[in-house]
Amino acid sequence: MRKILPLFIVLLIGVFPAFAQKTKTAKTEEVAPKVEKGPKYRKLPQSSTDCNYALTLDKDTIMDMIAPPNGAGYLFEVKKDASNPDVFDKEHNVVWYKLEVPYSSKLSLDITTIDSADDYDFLLYKASDIYFCNKLVNQKVKPILSNLSAPSAEAENPSIGVSLKGTHKFIGKKSKESHTATVEMKKGETYYLVLDNAGEKPGPYSMKLQYYVEGTKPLLRIFDGKTRRQINADVLITEKSTGNIAFDKKNIRASFLVFEPNFEYHMEINKEGYFAYKEDFNSDKYLQDSSINIRIFKVEVGAKYILKDIYFEDGLTELLPESEPALQNIVDMMNEYPAITISIQGFTNTDGENIAEDVTITEGRAKSVQKFFEEKGIKPERMTAMGMDTKELKLQADRLLRGEDALIEKKIEIKITNVATE
Repeated sequence: MRKILPLFIVLLIGVFPAFAQKTKTAKTEEVAPKVEKGPKYRKLPQSSTDCNYALTLDKDTIMDMIAPPNGAGYLFEVKKDASNPDVFDKEHNVVWYKLEVPYSSKLSLDITTIDSADDYDFLLYKASDIYFCNKLVNQKVKPILSNLSAPSAEAENPSIGVSLKGTHKFIGKKSKESHTATVEMKKGETYYLVLDNAGEKPGPYSMKLQYYVEGTKPLLRIFDGKTRRQINADVLITEKSTGNIAFDKKNIRASFLVFEPNFEYHMEINKEGYFAYKEDFNSDKYLQDSSINIRIFKVEVGAKYILKDIYFEDGLTELLPESEPALQNIVDMMNEYPAITISIQGFTNTDGENIAEDVTITEGRAKSVQKFFEEKGIKPERMTAMGMDTKELKLQADRLLRGEDALIEKKIEIKITNVATE
């Protein structure tokens, strides 16, 4: 079963660039926006009245109590066009937003006014190149969505926008429809959204913008690493780019997850008496999977922990920087359980031509990991480092010669050698 997923990301107005304001000539004194005093209102910069200084929205966004600037922009990009009735007659009080599409999706937009008397209209344009704003001034582009309808007299807080259930892409002034049809967007495309309020003093509004996608929905299951029995644990998944929580449940045995495609996440699984499981991943890793089975291991003598995402150059022993997150997980575990000791074993694949060199490589990899731990403050006496022995490597080479699948995927394995309490 597939599901439409909105992952809401709250972007504070503070993240928008603070553009320097120019001094207007031949203009009367600015009238302050019609907003009540209060810390919840977020005032947009005056520069956002021009297309060139549009505020960027590159993630799902929810903004409450927006206090828009007063007046039109310097360039008056939108003006009456006899050949195009789906635009404003002129700019009154405008705000420009730049939509940088993070992933292929459908647009959903809700603009809700605080005062039912406020009448906001909007236009949506697709930008073909970096000269879009100049082309707009010269009336060389047309909107792909337009909503010029009047607010509903019955609604206490009327809203307009773009809906997945909308039927028309262009809504005129006499229409009673509030939301246009959606538009399909592709990753990397750029769109411009302009809002206009024809009143003398534009009132505050709230805005919710979502890039809707059809998400993958695998079933997450958690297992004891030794017994392979399903167990309960706490699961936290956050978006790497923002730190926002995508999933957070306590003491679960299994649960469906919904991921946006081609999106970076961080997952942590914790259970008392077990090593924490941490993984950074791109959701495409699980795109075709119906289930995600995670094994976590008890803190006990003999428990083995295969380190994922450990990287060395082929045939070398020096750790690559991409290995640090996985190694830091072990450092965190060693700090959480200060009495345990571990052995670190390195691995490699061999064709049997130079066994002695391969032994040296596996030992060197284990010592590189040990050195990393020591540099992070782990005492040397809590660790031993070892490689594969000659017998192991010869057996692997013999199996490969016989055509068997003997390739070793793991590069580093951690084994608990002591859990004595202090």
